Amino acid sequence: MLTKKEKKEPRRAWIDKEIVQLINERQKYKNNNMIEGRQKYCQLRNQVNRETRKAKEWLEQQCGEINELFKVNKIDYAYRKIRQFVEKIKRNCTNIRDKNGQLFIDYENIIKR
Repeated sequence: MLTKKEKKEPRRAWIDKEIVQLINERQKYKNNNMIEGRQKYCQLRNQVNRETRKAKEWLEQQCGEINELFKVNKIDYAYRKIRQFVEKIKRNCTNIRDKNGQLFIDYENIIKR
């Protein structure tokens, strides 16, 4: 069972498993009041910052490729590449219908159902 802090996948595409492990380890030392705990936390924080800067270079490279595709007028390829990074929100349809398939518009009918 995964806890709230240990998620399956990172939210950002440029965050890899090593960075997630460092973040989880850093979290253990966050509220440690001992001198060694604070030093370990600072060390891990600096390491996480370094690794994320390196990983963001990959993201900047991807953005550069998208800009080049726009300059060359390959818009369909550019938007395809953009869709890799942007999650599409799927909304569930919450329409309430009666037995005949008619859509309820009034709140009174919805409550009566």
